[in-house]
Parts: sequence; structure tokens; C-alpha cells
Amino acid sequence: MALLPHQFGEACQRTSLKPSSTGSGIGNELLLNGGGGGSYSVYRSKQALPLPTTFDLTSGVWTKANQAFWSTFCKEERGSDYLSHSRPSGRPSRYRACLVTQCSSITIPETCSSTSDVCGLQQGWSVVTPLTVYLDQCHWVTMARSMFSPEKILNKDELAAADALWRYVRQGYVRLPLSSAHLAETAHAGAANRRRMLAEAMLDAYDGWHMRHPIDVRRTELSWSLRGASSDAVRADDVFSQKPGTPFRAEEYVPYKAEDSDLPGWARRQVEIRSWRDAWAAILLTETMTPAEQDHADALIGGWAASYQELAEYMRDHPADRDIRLVAAARTAADLMQEISAEAHLANLTRQQFSAWLQSERTIELFAALPFVGRIMEITYQRLRNPQRVWKRNDLNDIMYLACAAGYADAVVIEKDLAHHLTTGEARTTPGAVVFRNLRELRGHIRAMAA
Repeated sequence: MALLPHQFGEACQRTSLKPSSTGSGIGNELLLNGGGGGSYSVYRSKQALPLPTTFDLTSGVWTKANQAFWSTFCKEERGSDYLSHSRPSGRPSRYRACLVTQCSSITIPETCSSTSDVCGLQQGWSVVTPLTVYLDQCHWVTMARSMFSPEKILNKDELAAADALWRYVRQGYVRLPLSSAHLAETAHAGAANRRRMLAEAMLDAYDGWHMRHPIDVRRTELSWSLRGASSDAVRADDVFSQKPGTPFRAEEYVPYKAEDSDLPGWARRQVEIRSWRDAWAAILLTETMTPAEQDHADALIGGWAASYQELAEYMRDHPADRDIRLVAAARTAADLMQEISAEAHLANLTRQQFSAWLQSERTIELFAALPFVGRIMEITYQRLRNPQRVWKRNDLNDIMYLACAAGYADAVVIEKDLAHHLTTGEARTTPGAVVFRNLRELRGHIRAMAA
């Protein structure tokens, strides 16, 4: 779970940071263990005293540990009070915040000059780890309305929660990643002005963060499972990132790669990032499907929904003493068989090894151990239990994207029906996101964490 400061007007939290004795030499002795478990250094490679007065983000003589440490302070421009929580008496704020993609140095005041001080970090400084919160499209609409037309939000508590979430985002306490589902649904947001406001709100909040395409996440889970890896082999960092192209399937989209040899490596990376973000903004604001593309998508999604509806109706019309959970597992396996077979081939599994992996008597246990696939199976089970439940076209996006986010984010804010399915099945799925039905619940959770 992500760390948050005691008060949201401040950006640091007191922790038990301690110097490490790992390595040799002063530069390596002064490593600090960060909240995420990584080692951080305030020195250049092989450097002793004094501490540097400027950190050049493009310099090759800084160790990765050092860059990791200083880069954590390069958050959005927040001025000189970025580090202010429980500041020792008489000590000024130490670091001028900057955006990594737009600046090349951080100036360190001369007061940071002794090994006993290490810029106050031994006093208990730490950097906030933001909460990753995935919003269903309807809650993005609320966020957009709170920015452009707050009078349309009739519930004043929900409006206050949306305003608070905007503050948390701008202060760096919360990340709101976007997915390709958000792109598709924004393209159908109705009137041009409504779409523009929704897209602009998303672009203002997301800070380049995306959720990986669920099919790629699912295939990665299956790949690790076929290779006998533990259920936590896929991490949240593998699902949510700022890498260009993240929301699209890897086999279908190749991000622009800068090839200008006259530019240093770091500059080419910035060109690639800027190109990707500009492209994403353009398609979010303007992209639409052609009638032919829309008809093709409707046919595929409609076929998926119809197949589940037929299964539900068959079970309703032919009652029997059947294990509905096993039915859900079998249907999940059938849907994934093409991907499972492809990953088994890539893993070089023999026929015997594959058969041992996909035994019918252990299918439920096998899938339940996977954060995303397990939630797909659980939602399918919950819905098949209700024979009156009608399967609709938008169920596909809900199950795919929201189940994926629920497996890896810190929190998800989603529609009531799916929230009920996920919370009901929490005991039968891997630990994942805290599930909320509205922004008010999310705000209460964040405030409780900070208390």
C-alpha cells in the first residue's frame, strides 16, 4: 500500500530511514534504504566530501542509486516547500522541485555539507509514494464536471470529493492512470464540447500514467504461471507505467523511436516521451472510428455478450446440481485457450507438462492465483449465479479493464454492480485494490489513511 503524509498540505512522511553499511568507501557507505526497498545515495561514484551542490540529471558519473534518490524529488513544480513535514527547527526547505522531463539540475543549499546531516534524511525524511487509483469512466465524467460545470453535480459531497481528488493529484499523492478503454469510451462521449471537456480533464490529471492493455497483462500472468512462477511474479509496476505505448497491445502498436545520433541518449528518450504524449492527447481529443470499424467492433463485442447470455439461459432453463464455480472456470479457460496455447508454446512445454498444468480438477485454484484472470473468473461466477442477469455489450470493457485494475492498483472507483462482485469475491482472489463505488468513499479512505 502506498505511503501518504500525515497532512495533505505536506509532501513528506517520517519513516525509519537509516544509513546502510553496504559497499565500500564513503560514497557507498552513505546509502539510504528507501520506502520501496531500493538503495539511494547522495554522492557521485567514488566521491567523498563535500556533498555536490548541483545534481545534473544527464550526467553519466552518477550511480543508479544516486539518480533514483534525487529523481524522487523531481516531482511537479511545487516550489521550495516541497519538503516541509516536521522540518527540524531552523532548517530551511532543501530542494527546489522540478519536472524530470523539463529540467536538468537541482540546486542543493550549502547547508547540506556534513555526513552527519545527509541533508536531513537521517532526521526521518521520506518521499510520498502516490496511490494508484483507477477510475471507471463515469467517475471521470464527475471529475470533468467538477472542473468545467460543477453545478451539474447534484450531490455536494461528491463534488467536494472530486475537488479533493483534484488537489491530491496536483500535490502528487494520487495517480490516475488512463487506459485504452478510456480512449474508446471518450470517443463516444456525445457532443463535441462534452468530449473536449472530458478529454481535457483526463489529460490534466493523468501525468503520463497508463494501464497496460489487459490482454498483455493476462498473457503475462499466464506465461509466468505456465513457467511455475509465484502469483506475484507480475507487479503493479508492470501494469502501470509512463512508458510510451503502454495502453495499447504490444504486438499492435510500436511507439516512435528517435534515431537522431546527434542527440544524446537522454534527449532521444525525451523526444520519444513527448511524441507519445502529444499523440495520445491528439487521439483522446479527436479520434473516432469509421462506420466500418464501429460495425466490426460491435459484431465482435455483441458476439461475446451473446455467448455468455446463451450460457446463462441454458443454465436457467436446464436446472441441475452443477458446480457453478467450475462452470465459470471452464468458460474462462475456453475464452483463454488460444492465449494459453500460445504461451505454452513460447514456454516450450511438452504435451505432458501442459496437460499437468491444465487439469480440470485444479482449474479453479490455478486461475484464482492470478490477480487479473482470477477476478475475471470470479466475476463470471457471480454473474452466472444470477439467471436473471442480462449480459450486455459494455460488460466486456467492464470485466476486462476493471478486473485488471482491481488486481494491481491501490484503489478502483467503479460502478455498483461490478463493485459488489469484486468485494463479494475478495476472499477467493489475490490481494488487490480497495474497491469503492463513488469518489466520496475514496476520499474517506484517503483521509483515514492520513489520520
